[in-house]
Amino acid sequence: MLALRAAFVLAALAAWQLVVVTGAISDDAVAAPTSVARELPAILSDLAFWSAAWDTVRTWGIGLLVSMALAIPIGLVLGSSDLAYRMSRFTIDFLRTIPPVALIPLALLLYGATLQMALLLVVFGSTGPLLLQSMYGAQQVDPQLRDVVRGYLLRRRDVALRLVLPTAAPFIATGVRISATMSLLLAVGAEYIGSAPGLGATIRVYEQTSNIPQMYAYIVVCAGLGALLNLTMMRLERRIMAWAPSHRS
Repeated sequence: MLALRAAFVLAALAAWQLVVVTGAISDDAVAAPTSVARELPAILSDLAFWSAAWDTVRTWGIGLLVSMALAIPIGLVLGSSDLAYRMSRFTIDFLRTIPPVALIPLALLLYGATLQMALLLVVFGSTGPLLLQSMYGAQQVDPQLRDVVRGYLLRRRDVALRLVLPTAAPFIATGVRISATMSLLLAVGAEYIGSAPGLGATIRVYEQTSNIPQMYAYIVVCAGLGALLNLTMMRLERRIMAWAPSHRS
C-alpha cells in the first residue's frame, strides 16, 4: 500500500512537471516541482519562515482549544435534552452555512490584521463541526440505559461522566480531528486574505511580488503541514479511542 501511495505521488508530480515544462500552463502562474524543490532548502533555513510558521501554528492551536472548550460542553448539554436538541438545530445549521471568510471584513474592522482577527475566523469556522458531533454523540445514548440510570437516582455529574461522555466520546474524537484540519485551513486563509501574521500572509507577499517559486514552496509547506496534522490526529484518535467498538478494528 505504501508503494502504491508513493507511486501515485510521483505520478502526480510528473504530471505537474509536464504541464509546466510543455507550456500547457504558464510558469508565470504555476511553478514546476523542480523549481519548488530548489526553493525549499533556502526557505526552511530562513528564520522568517519559522517565525511565520510559529504564528500559524499558534493561531491554529489557540483557535482549536477555544473551539473545543466551547463546542464540547455546549454540544453535550444540548444533545442530552431532546427539547434543547430540537430547538437549537435550526439555529446551529443556519450559522454553520455562513462562510467564515464572509466575516473577514467585520473581523478586520474589529481587530485589524492581528492574531485576534484570525482567531475569530478560526473559532467561528471550526466550532460548528465539533458542536454537531458532540450533540450527535449525546443523542446516541441508549434510552434503556437512561431509564436504568434514572432508576438508580444517580447524580447528573455521574450520569454525564459515566454514561453520556463515554457514549459521545467517539463522535467527539472525530469532531476534534475534523475541526483540527479546518482550523489550520482557516488560519492560513485568514492570514492570506486578512494579512494577519503567518504563512498565509507570506504567500500573499510572494504572490504580489511575482515570486512564483517561493510562493508555491510555501504552499507546499502548508500542504505538508496539513497532511502531517491529519495523520497525527488520526493516529491519536485510534490510540485514545482504542476501547471504543467503532475503533477496535
